[in-house]
Amino acid sequence: VCLKPVCAVSNMSLPLGEINVLILTDVHSWVGGHNEHEPQLNADYGSVLSFYEQLKDIMKNELDKDLFFVMNGDFRDGTGLSTSPPHALVPILERMPWDAVNMGNHELYDDESLRYITQTGGFVDWWNGAYLTSNIMLSATGEAVGSMYRILKGQYYDVLTFGFIYNMKDNSDLVMVQEVEDVVKMEWFETALRMDYDAILVLAHMDVVDPLVHVILKAIRSFVDENTPVQFVTGHTHYRKFAELDDYSTSFEPGRYLDTIGFVSFPSHETVMDTDNVSMLFNHKFIDANEKKMAEVLGVDKLATPNGIGLSKMIHHTEDTMGLNSLIGCSPHHYILFQGVKEKNSLWGLYLEEVIPFAFFKGNTSKVYIEDSGSLRYDLFDGNTTANDLIAVSPFRDTIYKVAEAVPGVTLLQLTKILNPENSTFYLKDYGLKDYGIAGDITPSNVYDLYTPAFSFEKILSVLANNGWNHTLPKKGLKTKLTTTDLWFEHAAHNWKCAAGGLQAIQGFESSKKGKASTSLLAFLVFALLGVIAFVIYRRRATARDPRPSVYEYSGNLKDFTIT
Repeated sequence: VCLKPVCAVSNMSLPLGEINVLILTDVHSWVGGHNEHEPQLNADYGSVLSFYEQLKDIMKNELDKDLFFVMNGDFRDGTGLSTSPPHALVPILERMPWDAVNMGNHELYDDESLRYITQTGGFVDWWNGAYLTSNIMLSATGEAVGSMYRILKGQYYDVLTFGFIYNMKDNSDLVMVQEVEDVVKMEWFETALRMDYDAILVLAHMDVVDPLVHVILKAIRSFVDENTPVQFVTGHTHYRKFAELDDYSTSFEPGRYLDTIGFVSFPSHETVMDTDNVSMLFNHKFIDANEKKMAEVLGVDKLATPNGIGLSKMIHHTEDTMGLNSLIGCSPHHYILFQGVKEKNSLWGLYLEEVIPFAFFKGNTSKVYIEDSGSLRYDLFDGNTTANDLIAVSPFRDTIYKVAEAVPGVTLLQLTKILNPENSTFYLKDYGLKDYGIAGDITPSNVYDLYTPAFSFEKILSVLANNGWNHTLPKKGLKTKLTTTDLWFEHAAHNWKCAAGGLQAIQGFESSKKGKASTSLLAFLVFALLGVIAFVIYRRRATARDPRPSVYEYSGNLKDFTIT
């Protein structure tokens, strides 16, 4: 038995402490893991469940050590399993034995999804008080969506736990997001801090060093001893990062899209009082979502448990039932998200220069299309391209609108300069990408019809109006029958034929016709063949983007970002 404050058990490489927390954040429905294109990320939620159960079993014989399992928000928007409402995803999530669940911004955009998870007996209620929403209230009642706080009770230690989100402004009208600065001054917050516990855990859906993290910590310190251990688990910005906040507090953010399983350990207040070197008692580990590496971390030969195997089968059966593994085409190259438009194999270059002209312009040179650069979310790999691959690239399925007609080219050129200023602080600027992608050649003397997805509509309309362009379309524009995701399906189905065996049913259909089927008809048949019923009823409302979809590319060994 290990009696040290921090230790590894047998062959296990985890830095166990008194209070240990296993963490998932910003998975964005990647519960099925990554496919054959990324074999180094072969873990799914079944693998994670197995890891947790094995770790829990190993720790049964450890004296004075507790283990908790948490999820820090953003379970929606990323793969075809995420629908509106999330009726396919929720049963999978409910198989995870989380001790606390936080709410992310992607759970707060879509009205249908919010109603679904907050209905009586729904997803929020499922957690029996463990779904934490310290600053999210239901507009209809003024009450918290979930619990404002919870004391996690282990065998040895009690941990006071909160669940905050950043000061979100563009959420659904069904909820109110209270500003963190106001919440920490409320009576209930002080009352919670005056209770008996051994340490504090703050689930915060915000960057690891967001100023609001310090607001929360300062408020906590105003009510409790300065040496009370406070562990922040952060997210939203899709990094692997760690930061020391003060001598008795750290902040930890473990990646996104199920590329990482996070682990932190920290001490109890009593131990801190008896220790000179407190910093050695706060530890963390980023665990690659790879089954072999996960087994090595635990020091076991076999990772899978019966419950984990069962959950993996459930996930992949759901994917198959929804048609998400159906082959749409074969991509000729690996197209990279974080690559300048003019760079080789740029995903944005492909989108603006090939996908949109083929699937949307269809030879019409009087159209211009503008889309925000947070809309594409993942690389597109060479070889087999499934429905889920395309949805992962463009998951939002935003309806495309005509913003204005007969706009002078000189006005559009001015618009693009305003949308993409030279002094932009856009987080992808270092990769050669601008705030907005522009498709279509613009000549100053010509006129154009301007199109954009729902998410960008208000922004572009506002800039046009502020620069003297009085459009003649209805206030909400003219809605087309296409979405951003539709464009990818149509392009892939027509232009990325597989060398052998791929798309035989579709090609057979085409050859049986006297003449080529229209692109619109073929796109419809692709969706009908897939049977992605839930996907077709996706969101009514545009889904907003994270300010940082991601800031690093996986290259075999993920970099651990440490901030001091």
